[in-house]
Amino acid sequence: MPEKNEGYEIIAREVYSTSRLGQQDSIVLGRNETKYGTMFVTWDCTGWPLKNGGMKFDYYWGHYYDEEAKARADYHRRLIEKYEREATQSER
Repeated sequence: MPEKNEGYEIIAREVYSTSRLGQQDSIVLGRNETKYGTMFVTWDCTGWPLKNGGMKFDYYWGHYYDEEAKARADYHRRLIEKYEREATQSER
């Protein structure tokens, strides 16, 4: 079964940080087919490992779009920002 949040199917995910305890920080891209057309969203996402081997995800700071190209551009821009922040923090 595909991963979903608020009716959006998650179609892309990139993890940019993983903690020692298995917490994963990622950016996700979602798509929702509605009667008004296809909508897209990018979210920051944090996942925590569950005892059964699965993950529990928390989605926040959504950016919503009605064009896939704009949503994909935002997805990549957000990832670049996160990787740059991670690199700056690891240099300290």
